[in-house]
Amino acid sequence: MPDLLQRIDWRAILVAVRLPAFYWILSLVIVTLFGYPGVICTTPIGWLLALPVGKRVVDESQSPIGGMRLGEAGLAGGFLGLLMGVLFTAALVTAPETNPSARGEALVISALVTLTGILTCAAAAALVAAAVLRRRPPEGS
Repeated sequence: MPDLLQRIDWRAILVAVRLPAFYWILSLVIVTLFGYPGVICTTPIGWLLALPVGKRVVDESQSPIGGMRLGEAGLAGGFLGLLMGVLFTAALVTAPETNPSARGEALVISALVTLTGILTCAAAAALVAAAVLRRRPPEGS
């Protein structure tokens, strides 16, 4: 297991997640500043940002094995989904519209959205990475 963690190209994962995460955070901040705090409910649309993450991981990764790149793409998508879930949770729990007695329900909803986001983003990134790898000629030919 430690050998597997050492073979993962963490730089490629961070590079792939950096820009979509920045776009998502920036859009949430700007729209919230204009007075629309409910925009966090568009998180499922934000999961589409995981699609280019898969291609970016394949492009950036130095891993010699295509299967490793698929795993790295899934990890990158999962990290993006986790980030979106954390932002969703923070916005939902701290929103002035949230009734203090309903914070427990808000946390359950947040946990479900976070788990769904991790799985959805990981799957989307891995599927795009698989499509990119299938279309590319084998390395060394």
